[in-house]
Amino acid sequence: RESEERFRTLLESVPSVAVQGFRPDFTVISWNEASTKMFGYSSGEAVGKDIRDLIIPAEMRDMTTDTCSRMVETGEPGPSAEQDLLHRDGSRVPVFVSYAVVKIPGKSTTLFSIGVNLTERKTAETALREAEHRLQSILDVAPFGSFVFDLRDDGNLVFSCGNQSAGRILMTDCNRFVGRTIEDAFPAAALTGIPDALRNVARDGEPFHRDAVDYDGEGISGIYEVHAVPLAKNRVAVFFRDISEKRKAEAELEKSETRFRALIQNSSDI
Repeated sequence: RESEERFRTLLESVPSVAVQGFRPDFTVISWNEASTKMFGYSSGEAVGKDIRDLIIPAEMRDMTTDTCSRMVETGEPGPSAEQDLLHRDGSRVPVFVSYAVVKIPGKSTTLFSIGVNLTERKTAETALREAEHRLQSILDVAPFGSFVFDLRDDGNLVFSCGNQSAGRILMTDCNRFVGRTIEDAFPAAALTGIPDALRNVARDGEPFHRDAVDYDGEGISGIYEVHAVPLAKNRVAVFFRDISEKRKAEAELEKSETRFRALIQNSSDI
């Protein structure tokens, strides 16, 4: 009795994990407070009811029935998975569900469904996708090129996306880089010191700037000014512009100034 009381208290006191106990015929025998918060039914309303009638959508009923039947037969828990379960008001609740089977000699088998509400995580993921879409929309009309890289656990920087200006400046389709590492995507001549610098940006959050990078390979050539900033955890955004024409203009200006100084010097000598 003491052991059962401790177990019951444990299930009731976990605020963020919904636990429902039910018999092989799906009759609910325990329903903790977290289940009430997640699905809208009080314990008094849920106990004695068929759990499938409470939280299992119609399209999942047969699959749930088969899974629980196998659990009773084998004594092994069913596979954990993300499921959209029913709330009392008819809405769907995204839940990560795990199962447990309790068999006590001389007593009937008890099945447990253990769920964690994924609503906040799903909302955050949706907000992140929307923010990334807005950012991409802005970058696509920007006059400078941009790339986004993900820093993987193995230390590789993997190309995630590029804006339209990047393709126009580099005269290539940036989609061909997606999923490739930075070393695979770009010529070695253009990468001296840059991958390690970008990894530091992704890890430490310190922006990186390079005044000029010579890029020459795959039919693309130019001199580029590069900036990199941390975008999110283990993500880095790279912004660049071709300054080849600027450098040519500066070189021509320097030549003109040299000729002008020489002309002035010659005039002075005369």
